[in-house]
Amino acid sequence: MSPEVRDLAWAGAAARGQSISLYLETLVEADPLTRGQVTGAMPRRLRVPTGTEVMLQARVRPEVCDLAKKGAKARRVPLWRYLEILVEADQKGTAPVEPEQTEQLNLDLMSA
Repeated sequence: MSPEVRDLAWAGAAARGQSISLYLETLVEADPLTRGQVTGAMPRRLRVPTGTEVMLQARVRPEVCDLAKKGAKARRVPLWRYLEILVEADQKGTAPVEPEQTEQLNLDLMSA
């Protein structure tokens, strides 16, 4: 993953007050392509390393991992590219997000 997309992912997670794992789960679950039946093999194109790639790791629920693989297959891209696409789309405000997932806990610490 490119450093720019990794930074966008961290910024998106921070903006929602979520961990990177929950942020990626939210994006994958909101993708409409994960809902239908997908056939064919998962693409396994290797990216030619440029030396600028960075790793982005997250632990997600097994069913979310399956949805991510399904979304990548539907788009005919490798899993790493699928996650980049979701993160880039979210930064443009096109990824749907459920309101209850974006609400932050209101801790009125000043009055305590």
